[in-house]
Amino acid sequence: MSVINLQEPEIIKTSVKTSRLGDILVSLGVCTDELVNEALMLQEISPDKLLGEILLEKRYITEDDLARAVAEQYSCRFMPLIDVKAVDTHICKKISVQFFIDKCFIVLMSAEKCIVAAYKPDFAISTALIKAGIFDYEFAVSTKTVIYDAINSRFGADTESLNGKQTPAEIIKEVIMIAIAKKSANIRIKFTTDSFYVNIDTQFGTTEAVKSISLESGRAVVRVLTEYCEPKINLVPGYPASSKFLHGDYDIRVEFLPIESHFANNIFEAVLRIHYSYSKEMFNLSNLGFTEEELVILKSIKNYSNGIIFWTGPTGSGKTTTIYATLKYLSQTRKQIFTIEDPVENRMSDINITQLQVKEQFGFSAAIRTVLRCEPKILMIGEIRDKETAETAAIASETGHLVLTTLHTNSALSFFKRLEALGVKPDRIIENTKIVMAQRLYLPLCPYCRTEREVKSDDERALSAVYENLKTLNLEVKKINLVFERQRAGCVHCNYTGYGKERRAVIEIAVFDELLRDFAMKNTLLDTERAFAKKGFIPLKFKAYNLLSEGVVDLNQFYTITNR
Repeated sequence: MSVINLQEPEIIKTSVKTSRLGDILVSLGVCTDELVNEALMLQEISPDKLLGEILLEKRYITEDDLARAVAEQYSCRFMPLIDVKAVDTHICKKISVQFFIDKCFIVLMSAEKCIVAAYKPDFAISTALIKAGIFDYEFAVSTKTVIYDAINSRFGADTESLNGKQTPAEIIKEVIMIAIAKKSANIRIKFTTDSFYVNIDTQFGTTEAVKSISLESGRAVVRVLTEYCEPKINLVPGYPASSKFLHGDYDIRVEFLPIESHFANNIFEAVLRIHYSYSKEMFNLSNLGFTEEELVILKSIKNYSNGIIFWTGPTGSGKTTTIYATLKYLSQTRKQIFTIEDPVENRMSDINITQLQVKEQFGFSAAIRTVLRCEPKILMIGEIRDKETAETAAIASETGHLVLTTLHTNSALSFFKRLEALGVKPDRIIENTKIVMAQRLYLPLCPYCRTEREVKSDDERALSAVYENLKTLNLEVKKINLVFERQRAGCVHCNYTGYGKERRAVIEIAVFDELLRDFAMKNTLLDTERAFAKKGFIPLKFKAYNLLSEGVVDLNQFYTITNR
């Protein structure tokens, strides 16, 4: 059967309502007239961009919001989930993989007629179906994420063989598409002897190989990546490089790592970190999953006129998301805000927010000193990396500025130990510290197909140790004898993954006062935890223990949150 890849539209089997998409979004209660009008003004500047894409880019609506509105506009039903087992493999063989990707649709089997799940009903899709001999079908609307996940589940590794030899740009596009479909945060292009291979870190905590490419192609892929990056960079043997580029709605940070090799000279590996910044939840503190008590503390930051607020946690723990959402909230005060980052993770369009990117000749400390001359009220420093940056941040907090920054530590109350490791005297920093937070992300188990089992002996000892520790903090806990784990086969509700749809955040917040600052400097971490617990501090390990007890997470994620 010949493969059909059509471009010219002929017919579409649905009707479009006269209502504008913006009006529908407002009527659904997911957007306001003001936000729609703002997006329409931006569309006048960039006429090639669709209204819905602009609203997504500005984080004013979610993918589901847009899909529901498009479904109403085209008088179609909204399909929040796609059962990949229902994909019509017979029809899919008649249409090229690339056409499914480009038009973002998939064909499903149905008892009565074919269901065409599409990001947006399209004349070209109708034409392709007719040319393939399909006349009785019905459009449904779904999100890009759900459709791409179905495409990837159906075609998998067949994509390269069906598309033939790929250019480096096509390889990059395909790998990013697969990673987005699987909600991967990281893509790694690694060198091995005489070739490169590409793998992704999946949302389930595993690594999946997706492609193997020749040495020549691998070099070309890395070179093309540098061409996409902004600002432009030159790869210098012996020196790592960092930059970022935009792919569709996704900000992607790229790290280039020089590799010593006996097989080839000047080899660079690449690590691509995808920032899923297309949904409005990212810039809304109330939608990040925090409790009401936690939100009260986070929103109280606007009341501070000076001092330092720390976010701590490992890479990928969600602290960048929370700090940007906080900046968005603080921007409502109309105070002048400056950010100093390497690189700028997410562009913010608020008129009172100015974002600076540090460069080789313009590091964090120099940038802070320069910005302070502009008299900002709030200063966000991307990361405290060294002694000089920490001390410059301390000076800023002492001179009437509120400083927000991040630090890589395991818990909120161990942050001053990290400062000591950087060669900084913690007493000066702690004197101006207002709040310190530690954060982790977890992926909830699917409540429909998770399975229950008894706790094994090794796990029982680990859980007992946490139980005893929490009891010393006078926190109410009960012993765990049964835990839930992921059903590997999954079900239709979780798209056969065993997990829920979105990652969620769990956070511990330590609010410092004069007495607690002095106590933290003079006592052990355990005694400090007890003192803070008396003031309402709830540690991550307690929250993780409760999530495990309630069957929300499995043991692997529990250990990840508690740093075991």
